Amino acid sequence: MRLNVITSAARPPRFALAVAAARRNLLSPSHHHQAIYISRPTGHSVHCANASTSSSSANPYPYPTQAHPTPHQIFHLPANASLQDVKARYYDLVRIYHPDSPINRASALPPTLVHARFQSISTAYDVLRGRARLSPSQPIETARRDHDLGAAMWKARQRKRAELAYGEGVVSDKWKDRMMLGAILCTVGAFIAQTISTRRQASAASVREYAQVRADYFSPRPPISPPPPSASRSADSLALDGDKAASGGRPP
Repeated sequence: MRLNVITSAARPPRFALAVAAARRNLLSPSHHHQAIYISRPTGHSVHCANASTSSSSANPYPYPTQAHPTPHQIFHLPANASLQDVKARYYDLVRIYHPDSPINRASALPPTLVHARFQSISTAYDVLRGRARLSPSQPIETARRDHDLGAAMWKARQRKRAELAYGEGVVSDKWKDRMMLGAILCTVGAFIAQTISTRRQASAASVREYAQVRADYFSPRPPISPPPPSASRSADSLALDGDKAASGGRPP
């Protein structure tokens, strides 16, 4: 900072001493930064100040300062406003409060507040057109809270139904799987039991046949008795008579 201090002999000595003391204070290290900032503000501070001034001057419909404004208060319209007035004012508010509008981009408001205000404007527009179940005198925030509560209850109900349906499907599938597994086990068990029974029957028959053969082989046989003498002599006589008849009665 350049200080053009003009000291002349015509001025009183007290004034010259005061000017010199002020100059020393301004040029001292402790006040150097403050003096430069006051004399030459940065471009960012000037830009923010200009943006704030232009934003406040370019917004003819500022957002209500009360915590729970009504739709008419948000639109800055009387209670007897027509539908055409509501539509025209809605277009004006959209140009001002849309998150991508130049005024919102230049403002220092947080994005969450910007989106919340724009959502409130949209809700108020639906109320004033009669498309929302809300009285125009009811605060927007209360309506949004009621809507959120109803939506949460509906979602919880749908989630409960989905869980019950999924649980029934899971139980049904498990029951079907168990029945199918039981049928397969019963079939395999019956086949194994039939095979074991058949093998036991065949083994028992083989044992019986072997025992019968062994008994027949090792059982004592009855002795062979010779023929009686009369029977053998008569047989020899018959054989001799036959030979005689064949030779014509001549002795051999």
